[in-house]
Formats: sequence, C-alpha cells, structure tokens
Amino acid sequence: LIPVLTSLFDHIGENSYGSVQLLGEIQLAAYRIFNTVYFLGASKSIFTEANRPALGACLAAFSSAFPVAFLEHEYNTINKDCIFADNEQIAKLGLPSSAQEIWPDMPTFQQLVDQITQLANSESAYEEAPHIIEVILPMLCSYLSLWWDHGPSNMANKGVAEE
Repeated sequence: LIPVLTSLFDHIGENSYGSVQLLGEIQLAAYRIFNTVYFLGASKSIFTEANRPALGACLAAFSSAFPVAFLEHEYNTINKDCIFADNEQIAKLGLPSSAQEIWPDMPTFQQLVDQITQLANSESAYEEAPHIIEVILPMLCSYLSLWWDHGPSNMANKGVAEE
C-alpha cells in the first residue's frame, strides 16, 4: 500500500492537483493517512525498520501534494483549501474546529526542527534516531519546497502586507 500511496501523492504533487483533489472528506482521510504513516515511520517495530525509507518517501510525496500547511496549524484557518477553515464542512462532517483536537500528537514544524537540531547537536549515531534521517528530513524538505513561498518573509518581498 505504501508504494501505491507514494505514487498517488507524487502524481498529485507533480501536477499541482492537491488543491483540487484533496478537499473535504478526502482531505480528512489524507490527514488520517499522514498521521498513521508518520507514527508508523517513527516507531521501532521490525516492520518499520525494513520499510522506513519507503514510509519517508510516502510522507515526502504527501507533503508535496497536500494543499494545507499541515505542520503549521496556525495557518489552517486562513487557507481556503483547508477543511478546518470551512465552518460548513466542520459542521457537515461533525469535526472539531482544528486538526490538533483530532490528532493532538501530530507534530508541528517547530517540533520537527527541534528534533533535527537536537540530533545534530548531540552528534548521535544514525542508529539512535533513524526516523529523523529517513522520515522527518525527506518530509520536511518536500514540505518546505512547497510552502516556503507562502511564508511571511516571502509575502513581504512580494508586496503583500503582513498582518
């Protein structure tokens, strides 16, 4: 299933179909897929050890396709493509008002960067935190390449007033 999901998200990301295809109930299912694959990739099971690179590739593909800055929840309410910005969708699907209420353990961008920084500063071996190298780094690289242009510093450079 992981290679199929990776191919699907790669295709959606490469063709910029995320804001068209990953909406409503499908976006909710995609959040669930992300959450499951992320926590599977971060676990220490025998299955995960053998498949961690594939899980990281899947999350990287997901990050390039998903039309929501899912690691920076504070931006969800102003993103027209986010299910949590649409009160009608929230009511229709019986959702709480934010992704954090459904998945409280979903990492934030800053938490992931802090994990990477801690690993780098500790000079730990790969074996101590393989999920950072094989899951988090590919996911963040893909996430940043998509969302960097939407950040506050780039919006100011484009003449858009910051709030």
